[in-house]
Amino acid sequence: MPEAFVIPAGDGDTFRAFVVPMPLDRDTAIAAVEFRPGNRRVVHHARFYVDPTDECRRRDAADPIPGFASLGEGDINKPGLGGWVPGLIPRLPPPDVGRVVRKGSDCVLMIHYHGTGKAEVDRSSLGLFFCKSPPRRRMNTLSLSSDKIDIPPGEERHRIAVTAYVKADAHAVSVLPHGHSLLREISLTATLPGGRVLPMLWIDDWDFLWQGQYYFARPVPLPKGTRLDVVAYYDNSADNPFNPHRPPRRVQFGWATTDEMLGCHVQMIPDAGSPDVSDRTIPLEL
Repeated sequence: MPEAFVIPAGDGDTFRAFVVPMPLDRDTAIAAVEFRPGNRRVVHHARFYVDPTDECRRRDAADPIPGFASLGEGDINKPGLGGWVPGLIPRLPPPDVGRVVRKGSDCVLMIHYHGTGKAEVDRSSLGLFFCKSPPRRRMNTLSLSSDKIDIPPGEERHRIAVTAYVKADAHAVSVLPHGHSLLREISLTATLPGGRVLPMLWIDDWDFLWQGQYYFARPVPLPKGTRLDVVAYYDNSADNPFNPHRPPRRVQFGWATTDEMLGCHVQMIPDAGSPDVSDRTIPLEL
């Protein structure tokens, strides 16, 4: 970040976006991004964007303190470069996979901070890994997410399920699940067009502080028409030691750490000749 940011005292949530100029004198392909939180006590998650215009620079200049206020990410309508949650380790894609960024573009770093009760200082950093040769393919993301979350107090095993379909032949590279403190279990299965069921992810003891992105040992072929099913279970009882509410209370979808989310983001590489398989009707929520 160009300069440090002071997170105000309190235990609420702050969403702040920072413009980080990229000294690119020509169109350049980015292979991977590494984020390092400056203050792990307060950084909840981060998202990265590319701004080929001066829009975010103008928003930054109009705000008197470092960065500019954000609603979370829906108000930054720019191409995405990825994101970070606790436990995520960057991985390089195959050598012919990357994203071309126009010269003169800025990187926009949107950080979700959760207060600790006292003023905190953060100056997180971002590393870019560039492709060694022009990319022929681009990573796609199919997101299975839901904002229809309403968990009654005392419910120990609240179930939420989401389904999506693969629109073109592709190979799945990784899975990034996301939830907050009430999430206890999450699974992803793929049902191929012929009926064969492939288990792709199962976490039976969710840890909000160490989420991570799970890479397959070998890319998993998912033909067009494959059905993806995510099933998540939440514990909103007093027996859940991670429950932020004492006594438990009704919890709904929201950006705050004390709210809840359900996201399961499948990174895929379309097969040769296949079109984009990303589903842009579903937001990439973290």
